[in-house]
Amino acid sequence: MNRLLAILCSLLASISLAAQSGNPDLKVDSKLFDFGTIDEAAGRVSHTFRLTNTGSEPIVIVSVRTGCRCVTAVAPTKPIAPGATADLIVRFDPAGRSGSFHKEVTVVSTDKKINRVNIKGVVKATPSAKRDNYHCDLGHGLMTNRSKINFGRVAKGSSKSVELRFMNDFPVGMQLSFELEETPAGFEILIPSSHILPPDGEGTITLTAIATGKLPSASTVNLIPIVNGYRLTPIPLTLLPN
Repeated sequence: MNRLLAILCSLLASISLAAQSGNPDLKVDSKLFDFGTIDEAAGRVSHTFRLTNTGSEPIVIVSVRTGCRCVTAVAPTKPIAPGATADLIVRFDPAGRSGSFHKEVTVVSTDKKINRVNIKGVVKATPSAKRDNYHCDLGHGLMTNRSKINFGRVAKGSSKSVELRFMNDFPVGMQLSFELEETPAGFEILIPSSHILPPDGEGTITLTAIATGKLPSASTVNLIPIVNGYRLTPIPLTLLPN
């Protein structure tokens, strides 16, 4: 009886092993690749992951998902034969993505498994020649050529204009407007309407102070930049007695 039970167990184990060996099984040589530090100016980087079919039936890659437009993946289109290998090429575009990154790529195959591979690294930003013209960082990607504006003395009945230049240092579009915190007595400050700036886009506004009365002493008011709904660091506007 014991011998019969042992034979039966051995037979069941053999059947189970045979069934397992008959299934397709996709393996990836590594789950993570670290690019280290890369230069944004160098452009796209890529890494090749090696896929191996360790089963005894062909495997087909059904889909590859990246979840980010900065990552693309090229998977084999033909079935991977038992014991054969194929390449999964993952590319990363660092343009406009300075700083650290960690991205996942999901591979779905006919062996009913989901394999995930990851890439990571740090992007070193490319210095912008435009950016050198804008030394004031007001936050949320807004760079200006002035941190404060001084109209000086504006005689009653006259006006004076000052230009403020700015750029969008973010990789996404920017809606920019300006709001005056208050208006000094005896003056009217004209502010242009809002601007829409693309990434790396530049713009200029002309601020005009009109003296409608006398200003007995120096006055400073704040010009508040508003980017995509966020109120940023104010720019002081100064008027001297007239």
